[in-house]
Parts: sequence; structure tokens; C-alpha cells
Amino acid sequence: MLTEAIHANFAQGVERLASNASVEQVARGDEATGCNGSRGAIFVTDAATVIANPDLAEEIFGASSIVVRADSFADIGAVIATLDGQLTATLHVDPEDYDRARPSMPLLERRVGRILVNGWPSGVEVPPAMVHG
Repeated sequence: MLTEAIHANFAQGVERLASNASVEQVARGDEATGCNGSRGAIFVTDAATVIANPDLAEEIFGASSIVVRADSFADIGAVIATLDGQLTATLHVDPEDYDRARPSMPLLERRVGRILVNGWPSGVEVPPAMVHG
């Protein structure tokens, strides 16, 4: 991490997710070495949990992700409705899901700058203070 403060914020954010009983930590990186080293983390939860706890969607700057599992595309729409603005959103879908995923697009268009399908974004969140041209 670039600075001690960024490192501390990352560690606090990961701990916040790790200590939430409704969130499962499924992977953790090796112990970090060096100044401001950090361990990546991947968490999993469900749509109902994110809807009930919007703070779970707050950005943790660094190598961490939270996978939100949904039982339906309606659940995905409800999760999207809770999100603040984002730089990107990614849908991972199989071709047979394209028609069912299509209604998510207008919801995402109102919340994100770029929509990816079966790809990987840059991972930068756009907060209200960030202005692009």
C-alpha cells in the first residue's frame, strides 16, 4: 500500500467484513511483508444481507472483493438499487442468461460509468468528489 493511512484503512475494512457474521471469508492472501504490506481477501454473502446492510458495499481500497450471490435477477436489481455511484459494474453470465440479465442494464446505467459483461474492471470507485472532464 502507498501509505500507512491507506494500509490502516484497508486493514479496518477487511476486518469489518471478516467480523460480520453474515459474511463468509473464502480466501485470504499470504502474510504480507515489507512496509504497509497487506493480505488480499475475498468474501461472500447474499443479496438479502447487502440490501439490509448497505455498508457492506462500501469500497475497501486494495485487494479485496465481496461476492454477492443472488437467487434471482430481481434480487440483483434490488442490490443494484442500494449502490452508490461506481466506475464500473460487471455481470458474469452465460449466453442462456442474456435475456434475463438485460433488465439489469438500465438499473446499472444509472449507477455506473461502464458496464462489463464477462470481463474485469479497473476497480476504482468514483466518489462524489471525483470529477471527470
